[in-house]
This record gives sequence, C-alpha cells and structure tokens, in this order.
Amino acid sequence: MKFLLILMAVICLNLNPRVLGLSDKDMETQWRLEGELDELYALAKAYIQDNLYRLKSATAFEILKNVANDTAANPTYTTCPRKAEANGVYTVKIPGHQESFEVLCDAELAGYGWTVIARRTNSSLNFFTNWREYKEGFGNLSGDFFIGLNKLHAITKSEVHELYIHLEDFEGETRYAQYDEFLIESEKQFYAMSSLGKFTGDAGDSLRHQLGMNFTTYDQDNDVINSDNCAIKYMGSWWHNNCTESHFSHLFGLYLDAENEGTFGENGMIWKTWRGKNYSYKRMQMMLRPKCVC
Repeated sequence: MKFLLILMAVICLNLNPRVLGLSDKDMETQWRLEGELDELYALAKAYIQDNLYRLKSATAFEILKNVANDTAANPTYTTCPRKAEANGVYTVKIPGHQESFEVLCDAELAGYGWTVIARRTNSSLNFFTNWREYKEGFGNLSGDFFIGLNKLHAITKSEVHELYIHLEDFEGETRYAQYDEFLIESEKQFYAMSSLGKFTGDAGDSLRHQLGMNFTTYDQDNDVINSDNCAIKYMGSWWHNNCTESHFSHLFGLYLDAENEGTFGENGMIWKTWRGKNYSYKRMQMMLRPKCVC
C-alpha cells in the first residue's frame, strides 16, 4: 500500500500543469489521466482488501499486474470515472461494501467524476420520511432521489471524498458550496457527519453548524436537544443540531414553490448563508468525488 501511495504521488507530481507547463487546452487530458490514476489506486486498494490472505509474499508490481488483468477481464468501477462522457448511471463496487450498486454520475455541473447522492427538482418525491428509507435510500436515479445513508457511509469511508452542493433559486441564479473532506459515520454512530474539511464556494458555509451532528428523522430523534425532535419541528430529516443552530442548512426539508415560502419557509430547503433561513430553493444537488491524492 505504501508503494502505491508513493507511485501515485510521483505520477501526480509529474502531471502537475505547473511542472509540465501545460496549456489550458491540455487540462482535459490532465483530468482524464488523473481520473484513471484515482481509479487505479481504488482498484488496487480493493484488490488488496479482497485478497489479503493470499498476498503475504506478493510484490507491489505483481499486485498491479493482477489488478490490470482482472480489470481487463471484468471491467468495474469503484467510483464515477473522471471523463467527459461519464454522465448517467454506472454500476460501482465500493471497497469494503459487499454489494455493487448503481449510481448517477455527473460530468457537467462541476467537472468530471462526481457521484450524485441527492437531487431535488420538484415536489413529486416526499423527503419527509422515516429512518429505514433514509438508511436504504429512496427515489429514482432518473429523477429526484437520495442515495441512502448506508451507501453514503460506505463511499465516504472508502477514501477521502469532497462534497459539492449546487443550489438554484426561483430567479434562475445558481451558487455552490464545496467541502474537501466529507465523512459520514456508520449506523452505530447514527450516521454522524464527522468531517467537512475546508470550505470554498459562493453560497456561504451553512453546513458547518451540522459538523459532528447525528442524522435525525421523525421516528429516530438523534439531535442534541431532549425536549424536541428537530425533524418533526422543521418537517424534514437532516443532521440536526439543537433546532436553532440546525437551521443554517436543511436541504431535506419540504419542497416549496414561491407562493408557499412566506407561510412554510422555515420548513423548506434551507441554505441560510445565501438567501436566509426563510427561503426555499428551486433545485439542489449534492455530489461526492474522491479527493485527488496529488
């Protein structure tokens, strides 16, 4: 494993545009190669985990050769590929997760290689639902959906991931928030949001108030206040804090159109640092991508 990390670091350093003097036209090639390197590292890591019992005397070069042979015979992905054509549904196998599953990949909104974990574009899908559905996921990859807390934990635990949140208001303006080390714990820890990393973006950092918080639904009260269930109070599941601090962000709240914002605004899809705590957005999309090891 140490060899793989060193190999990746050396190759990524050599691909740095400042080192090679690459022009803007070469950036797409760089992204593609970096994506393939990320995929190679993930495949090698998964191979070691799955075959550790018979690798005691194997060399790193033998492992890489076996990974290449296995991949050629049985093509698989551990995450969305970092390439321009990787839009749509892909089947992935996350290291440490027993079952493969389908994910929605997005290569248009914020660059290549993003896995969509939640999308909301209208009021057709009810996000005010129970613990079991949030655990397993609900909706449809062709429309609005949530990937599920079990899968979210498996993805973020497999390697360091960055989180990208895209927001659109009813006037057509868009903004984003990005965090470079996003981690969700297991069900035993109530799917706590244990890491966010550094923030960048023009929507403001509304998620920081959820750092360290457990996930709460109307039938599973895991917030920090004993006298109330924030999911019931705000009609939406989330990494609620104390029902006051938690209201800086609440993207799983009710989907409200412009006519209902004044009446139910606090129960809507909230991102306080952009349009305030009473404004509910028209569209939102949450995505994950492995953080580059360069």
